[in-house]
Amino acid sequence: MKTRAAILLVEDEESDILIFQRTFSKAQILNPLIILESSEEAMQYLDGQGKYSDREEFPLPSLALLDLKLPRIDGYELLQWIRSRKTFQGVRLVALTGFDDERTIARALECGANAVLTKPLDLKCLVQASQMFGGFWTWSPAVEEIQAGPLKEAA
Repeated sequence: MKTRAAILLVEDEESDILIFQRTFSKAQILNPLIILESSEEAMQYLDGQGKYSDREEFPLPSLALLDLKLPRIDGYELLQWIRSRKTFQGVRLVALTGFDDERTIARALECGANAVLTKPLDLKCLVQASQMFGGFWTWSPAVEEIQAGPLKEAA
């Protein structure tokens, strides 16, 4: 059986983490969801350092959802760090922000995001994101019928 691609969520707000977990469950996204609460921990995970050295247990994600407003090392710096390493060039990066202004979106895209989603997210946004990224998530027939709204993505 083929292993489902891992999804990395880097988010420091517990309420947002719970929303993602509920939304993924409702959408029947069956991929492993790896939750980390800081950029530093995400860097260690992606580099396979320390407790994350076993790639069987801690696989590289195919998709990373990154909050832009993280303490110490913000999401913009994390995006740039990931994009500066050839090992992670295939990882799809989605920036998460509570702001829907052009400056925030443009900066995230300049730093390497493939797309920007505005929090709070809804099921329709996740459906559209999955379609944009080639449908690598597993969806139920009911979810596939949802018509998605606009998603801001890199040109």
